[in-house]
Amino acid sequence: MLAVSLSAAVAPRAICVPAFAQDAWPNRPVEVICPFSAGGPTDVFIRIFCAFASERTGQNFLVKNILGASGTIGTAALAKAAPDGYTIGLYNAVTHASSTMIIPDGVDVAAPAPYDSVKDFAAIGTLYLQSNVLLTRRDLPVSSVEELVALAKVNPKPYTAAHGGIATTPHISLVLFEQMTGITFTSVGYKGGTGEAVRDIVGGHADLMFDNIGPAVTNIRAGTMKGLAVTSRKRNRQLPELPALDELLPGYEMTTWGGLCGPRGLPQAVVDKLSALIKEALEGEVGRKYTQMGAEPVFMNPVETLAFRNSDAKRIHDSLVKAGFKVRPE
Repeated sequence: MLAVSLSAAVAPRAICVPAFAQDAWPNRPVEVICPFSAGGPTDVFIRIFCAFASERTGQNFLVKNILGASGTIGTAALAKAAPDGYTIGLYNAVTHASSTMIIPDGVDVAAPAPYDSVKDFAAIGTLYLQSNVLLTRRDLPVSSVEELVALAKVNPKPYTAAHGGIATTPHISLVLFEQMTGITFTSVGYKGGTGEAVRDIVGGHADLMFDNIGPAVTNIRAGTMKGLAVTSRKRNRQLPELPALDELLPGYEMTTWGGLCGPRGLPQAVVDKLSALIKEALEGEVGRKYTQMGAEPVFMNPVETLAFRNSDAKRIHDSLVKAGFKVRPE
């Protein structure tokens, strides 16, 4: 597990050593909002942590999936929750960066975002970093990015590109790919997230997509989908045979990350306990499971997490502009 230090020292692990049952928090179940579909990669990452947290604290950490609008509906619900430590949720590159930057078609450019990604939340900590993978249905007659580009340039419109929603990193990965190759696919978004898109690729109803590397590894190894390249600058150790798109399209990069946050005003004592709990989880079985899923377990404390989010948001903003999206200023 990689611990990133951007500023202050990480809070000592002793914070979470006294039994949680002896403390004021938590003394009842904790709701954890995941604004993406159950069974999808983000949901799986969150549930792995919640299983650890439930066992460690003696209180259930219960995932609640609130879907829609590229994660903004569930995240807006989190922003409005009572800051008592019993409702926390996902903090990631989509919910707290890209989805609030993009101005949807038909929406006034002056219209405010559904929430303020910084001011409306209390950052708790990061869980993982990961890249996406360019995937195709198994019977598409290509075995490399070069072959896909050549095939699509002959007649791109018949080829369907699936994604789990506008402003998700797989969607941005797709748009960047189109922009840098000069190809425009028939794009199809799935309200239920990438899980539905994967089912259509496996079933032969769509041709290609970008997906988080965790579930992609499983599908590639099972032979239900073909992997062509990863979206990080370097090759991924879980799929070392796949090139980084940057090798073929210099400057291409789109990675994502995930963590936890609460509504603004979350008590500092709760933030500290949760942050220490994340660190403990990533040093053990949770971190090992994330690695097996193709992600990199990365712990940052609350101060470091916010600083990382702000830095990454600038990178995402620049990528969205490069890809031709209409965006709000960061």
